[in-house]
Amino acid sequence: MSKKEKKFLSTAELGGLLGVTRQTVRNWFLNGQIKAYRIGQNIKIPKTEAVRILQRFDQPIPRWLVTDEANPLESLEERV
Repeated sequence: MSKKEKKFLSTAELGGLLGVTRQTVRNWFLNGQIKAYRIGQNIKIPKTEAVRILQRFDQPIPRWLVTDEANPLESLEERV
C-alpha cells in the first residue's frame, strides 16, 4: 500500500514529519491533544488529524498526505 492510499499514520510517521519522537506523539494522544485510534497496542492518526497538527505547528504538508478525504467539507461542497 502506498503512502497516498493510507488513511492513517503511525506515531513514528507523524513524529518524523514534525521532528519529534513517536513517544511525544503518543503522549499527545494519551493527554487528549490529538485525535487518534488505538488498534491493539498501536496508535493510528487519521490523515485529517495529521494535516491539522502539521498546520498547527506551521509545518509543510506533504503532497502524499493531502487527498480529497483530507478535507471532507471540500468534497461535500462539490456535491451540493
